[in-house]
Amino acid sequence: MKIPVVAVKCSLRGAKDLEGATRVRKLRNLIDQVDCFSCKAVSTANGVFEVDITFDGGKSVVDILRKVPKEEAPRISAPAANLQTPPRGKRSESPRSPTSPKPATNTTFKGRSPPQPQRQPFQSKHATPSSAPVPRVSQQPKQSDEDWGNSSGSTAVVSPLPAAPSSTPAPIALKYIKHQEESVVLEEFIDVVVLFIESPAKFWVQKADLCAELDALMDVLNGDVASGKLQQIKDTENGQLCVARSSLDSALYRARILKKLQDNVEVVYIDYGNKEIIPSKSILSISQELLKLPSQAIQCSLAGISKTGVYSDDVIERFTALTMEKQLVAKPLRKYVNRLEVKLSDTSGDVDIDISEMTAKAVEDDKMPSLPPPEITEVECAAYVTQVQEDGSFYLQLKSSTDTLDEIHAAIQTAYAEEVSALSEAKPGTICCGLYSEDNEWYRGVVESVQESGEASVRFLDYGNSSLCTVKELKELLPQFLDKPAIAFKCELHDVALTGIPDIGITLEEMTLEKELNCHFHDKSMPCQVSLSEEDLSINAELRKKFDYQPVSQPERRSAEAGTHWVFPKVEVGKKFEAYVSSVVSPSYFFCQPSSVTKELDDLMVEMQSVYSQASAELLLSAGEIPTRSLCAALFTEDNQWYRAEILKQEGHTVTVFFPDYGNTDVIGTEKSKYYRRNTVT
Repeated sequence: MKIPVVAVKCSLRGAKDLEGATRVRKLRNLIDQVDCFSCKAVSTANGVFEVDITFDGGKSVVDILRKVPKEEAPRISAPAANLQTPPRGKRSESPRSPTSPKPATNTTFKGRSPPQPQRQPFQSKHATPSSAPVPRVSQQPKQSDEDWGNSSGSTAVVSPLPAAPSSTPAPIALKYIKHQEESVVLEEFIDVVVLFIESPAKFWVQKADLCAELDALMDVLNGDVASGKLQQIKDTENGQLCVARSSLDSALYRARILKKLQDNVEVVYIDYGNKEIIPSKSILSISQELLKLPSQAIQCSLAGISKTGVYSDDVIERFTALTMEKQLVAKPLRKYVNRLEVKLSDTSGDVDIDISEMTAKAVEDDKMPSLPPPEITEVECAAYVTQVQEDGSFYLQLKSSTDTLDEIHAAIQTAYAEEVSALSEAKPGTICCGLYSEDNEWYRGVVESVQESGEASVRFLDYGNSSLCTVKELKELLPQFLDKPAIAFKCELHDVALTGIPDIGITLEEMTLEKELNCHFHDKSMPCQVSLSEEDLSINAELRKKFDYQPVSQPERRSAEAGTHWVFPKVEVGKKFEAYVSSVVSPSYFFCQPSSVTKELDDLMVEMQSVYSQASAELLLSAGEIPTRSLCAALFTEDNQWYRAEILKQEGHTVTVFFPDYGNTDVIGTEKSKYYRRNTVT
């Protein structure tokens, strides 16, 4: 029997004007109340059909949604109905899925948090508030884009870490662990808690539903330490995974060593997101068993704001107030190598709050002067790397901007030879002109942080490097220098995973500084995603080869048309068809099943159960042998029925599958998936 896949990916006509949590709920309520709709495709693009939907003799779903009043507070689409629900449609044996319940107001999330006084909202049996003072984020050691780290406390009595017996061989330095962000699927809503914040462009979250697993792992970790299974590490290596005792609360956490500093080491706590410098004697070995759970901290940047700006204390405090001590809903929009770009919402009250929109408004209201964005007109051009950060990001100058840079620099020296007003207030985000101590000349800059001594850390906007300046070395930036874009702009290497690589900044400096390079822009939004090469040598490829990394794929929420093996339903633009709505994310993202294929689908399901319910071991998929996008038959966990499916992602003995006949997904064990027998069911 040969039938096309059933689900058609759709978007309501004018869906951009129909977003919002209340309208999403209204749409889902309509779908639960109405059995069958009349659909008319008005256009199609990239496999998505823009449709008008009516019911009961002509009632328009679009018109009904437009009548739903907007709330005064900024809003976003509510979390989708649980996409891990049974494929559903006309078939009565596949019950309709309930809408995901919203967390109750004042929900207390039982998870872990970094040892940060006044920023420790989540407690568990392992966590106690720390009384040790923690420096402001801006005063902490400069943080890399290492995606993982921070911790929380234990109530156990602190005892010295056990030293390795002299007869015991040194433990092997383990450096690899899976990252939780690898399991994130774009466009699918996830419940998260915010753990650690540097700025709206750099913060760490943890999946809310995985905290119980982390608690269980911490029990094992503390048990291993108490029994002496974990040894003190005498010779540490940069990049090495370990167990570290935090000096802030004396608790033990999984960590990665970033840098050796004489008698100390700098570590990042891989389940929380922040870093700390601790004594070398506070480092223990870690076992493979303790690395089975992926690192839990996911580095994020907020959608809709600049990713390279310096944010004022007011903006950071506003963002902190909106996000901490709450369970939030995140919608991943884009995946970069070292971070996710997300929209955040607070759905704990009667009105959903769009945190992205409110933070963007806070940035706008801050009204701090800034330079125009850089002008990048070419896709490929000659460029110079001027500054490399320890996380592997870097600042780039285009060769074509050399003359402009010389003109700006000469004009600044002439202007500041005269008396210019001192900077009225040095605070993060303030544009200024700073005196660089190395050459005693003036440069355009922005204040990154202010030290207790009164000195300010200033990043020079035309070069990307930073330096400490005294109050006397900071002046107001004259108006004639405010309208010219910064010459240097921040970039990241496209498709190169640098997380956890020791001394990656030094490696990249050796490959790029003081060289004319060819730069290819893959994405010009800041920070730019680029490929660099010197003559015939690809720096991106060399780094992937050097550190044995394959190009990073973009895990996206897959639609039925993404597969290359299925036969897809034919929908004619301009013609009406009756349909059942089987899966809904929002008015701009849902799936319909044409009612004309109901009998074929029922017959297919009968045959699927007949073929795959048999104990045919030769059809079982084996872990490690499943190519992405493979077709398979998958046993849905909630109704124990077999469905046509496609492999989206594999992690050990589990796979994420997409059901093309219904439009939803599920995560199942490999024992619940079987090879698709084309000669039996097509």
